[in-house]
Amino acid sequence: MTSYHGTLGGLTDFGLSRNDHLICCLGVPATPQPQYVWCASLCAVAAASLTIDPARPLQTLTIPGLMPPGAERPLYVG
Repeated sequence: MTSYHGTLGGLTDFGLSRNDHLICCLGVPATPQPQYVWCASLCAVAAASLTIDPARPLQTLTIPGLMPPGAERPLYVG
């Protein structure tokens, strides 16, 4: 598990440069917290859920305690 913080263009470039089936990368906009906090929070929530039911999908889980990106840095402007 790893994470990458940046702009939408930076996340897209990073994602296109990766070709690895063993690494899960969480791509999020730049946030006030370091990347390792996001990774640790995601792993803790996923581990707790997967302990109960290993077949449970993880995309519906919420990760509490993370600070969102600032309002001055929108992820997408359409």
